[in-house]
Amino acid sequence: MNFCEPSSIQKKAILPLLNQKDIIAQGQSGTGKTCCFALACLQLVDETLLEPQALVMTPTRELALQNRDVIKAMGENLGTRVDCLIGGNPVEEDVKRLQEGSQIIVGTPGKIYELLRRKKLKTQHLKLFILDEADEMLDRGFKQKVKDIFR
Repeated sequence: MNFCEPSSIQKKAILPLLNQKDIIAQGQSGTGKTCCFALACLQLVDETLLEPQALVMTPTRELALQNRDVIKAMGENLGTRVDCLIGGNPVEEDVKRLQEGSQIIVGTPGKIYELLRRKKLKTQHLKLFILDEADEMLDRGFKQKVKDIFR
């Protein structure tokens, strides 16, 4: 992906993420935040376990699709299964993909909450829970859903 040197935020965030530490990474657009958590997700996933191991939650469908594409591109040769759970997609299709074995889930609060409520999204093997653009999520009124999902 033509990376030569890590950005400032990547130098500070990648190792704590790989060590599964709680972090808040804040930076301008284009500083490499997405690559930080994508790398951590791909590094920590056990390829032999076809269960969700990383959950990336975003405030919009567009950002969820973008994040999914970045993670897939970075892990192109790893065979990691990355799925996107967003509004507008039939729940039955989401459930089918989860049953087939998703390892990294990227999605929006509404859809993730719904699949958790229906007990279709399993969380017992999660190693990472990423809130991308958390401030935007809270501004959009997802505070209670995010709390419920986290619980």
